[in-house]
Amino acid sequence: MTIVFLSTSILSPPSFKVTTMPLYMDIHYVGEISVADIREAHIKDLEVQEKYGVTYHQYWYNKEVGTVFCLMEGPDKDACIATHKEAHGFTACNIIEVEGGLYDLFMGNNSITENKVQI
Repeated sequence: MTIVFLSTSILSPPSFKVTTMPLYMDIHYVGEISVADIREAHIKDLEVQEKYGVTYHQYWYNKEVGTVFCLMEGPDKDACIATHKEAHGFTACNIIEVEGGLYDLFMGNNSITENKVQI
């Protein structure tokens, strides 16, 4: 299985901040699509995110399964959905609120302590 990890750093360096808005993870079932097409859609999200008070942080693409996951923070689910809809029309099949760092356990962007525990 090949999972491609991509982040918003293609436009700006990553920044670290304490967020007061909820984090959301969504899933898109996209079938066969190129990495370039997914990157283009993500760039379009970045171009309109401010209008909805949303910040897209990362996305992951699993080519074999044909899924894309997006991690974002925003005032609510509707704002996240509206950003995708205006940017490119690829609305998510599902969107859930996640706790900061919890997504790392599922998506692989984590660290391992000396006890082999992922945090």
